[in-house]
Amino acid sequence: MSVFDDWQPAWDRMRVLLRPGGRAGIVDMQLPLGTYRIFAPLVRFAATVGGADLAARPWAVLEREGCQVRSATLRGGHIRVVTATIPSRTD
Repeated sequence: MSVFDDWQPAWDRMRVLLRPGGRAGIVDMQLPLGTYRIFAPLVRFAATVGGADLAARPWAVLEREGCQVRSATLRGGHIRVVTATIPSRTD
C-alpha cells in the first residue's frame, strides 16, 4: 500500500468488503532494523525508484482499528506484516 499516492481509499473499500469480525492483513515495507540498518540507504533508493513511501506505515490502520493484532518483521525488519480482527463499525 505504500506505493499508492493515497492508500486510505483502498483501506476504506477493503473495510466495506470485510465481513464483521473478519481478519485483515497488510504486508508492506519499512526501513531495516537493528544491524540491518546498514542497508537503509539501499532500501531508500529502491523505494524512491519504485515509488514507495516508506513513511506511509499503512499497517498502523490495523493497529488502530483492529483487535487481536499480530505483527512480525521479516528480512531484517524491512518487511512488516500485521494482521488484526476488524470489529463491525457498530461494535
